[in-house]
Amino acid sequence: MKGKVTVITGGAQGIGREIAMHFARAGSDICIGDINYDLSKETGKEIEGVGVRCLVIDVDTSDYIQVEQMINKIVKKFNRLDILINNAAFVEKVPFLDYTEESWKRTIDTSLNGYFYCSQLAARKMVETGTKKGKIIHISSITGFIPHAGLMAYSTAKAGVLAMTKSMSHELRKYDISVNAVVPAVTDTPLMKGVIEKMKKGEGQGMPGSAVKTAGEVAQVVLQVASDKDNLLSGNIINVGSSALGS
Repeated sequence: MKGKVTVITGGAQGIGREIAMHFARAGSDICIGDINYDLSKETGKEIEGVGVRCLVIDVDTSDYIQVEQMINKIVKKFNRLDILINNAAFVEKVPFLDYTEESWKRTIDTSLNGYFYCSQLAARKMVETGTKKGKIIHISSITGFIPHAGLMAYSTAKAGVLAMTKSMSHELRKYDISVNAVVPAVTDTPLMKGVIEKMKKGEGQGMPGSAVKTAGEVAQVVLQVASDKDNLLSGNIINVGSSALGS
């Protein structure tokens, strides 16, 4: 990754933070785009401690203008953009009959539309600046394959991300930009502690323990995908832990 510039949305914590740290240790300069600016700055200091440059940007990826400003700031600072990792998402559990327009739109706008905004604007800049072997990696979710009760908007968004991955890979191949999706099953992050505890008790979805992976394990898979120097991989859906669920 040395000499590369990688932007990770939602990179302040959880899976995004681990991805940022893995790429930094591999030598890539980093941009963290996150709505939690204070936490992003803390993560940014850790990244700089590895010995690479880090740009922290306060951004709501559901806002096209903010995303455009982020991409422009990245290229202005680093003069290039090699890798985009779409990770920022919003999720809340709402019974189907209780969804409001606001709660539906908030999830779709961040977890699906934001991926489109970031991808289109980053790809345009890659083409404009002559990026070689550009890469876009979407972080999806097993809910895109196996929808969960109460997570209709999130499941819909994550399924859309999978379709987006396939479509984008066809369209961007001629620009030598690969597009892939990494699909964690259950990731051991603070957000998922309650779910994992229920799994251990055989409650909820009743998933086996082998479906649970650490954020670091997910980040390692993302790094492996990004290390495809010849862009041989594109349009792939790479499952992490979900084989335990029969997917």
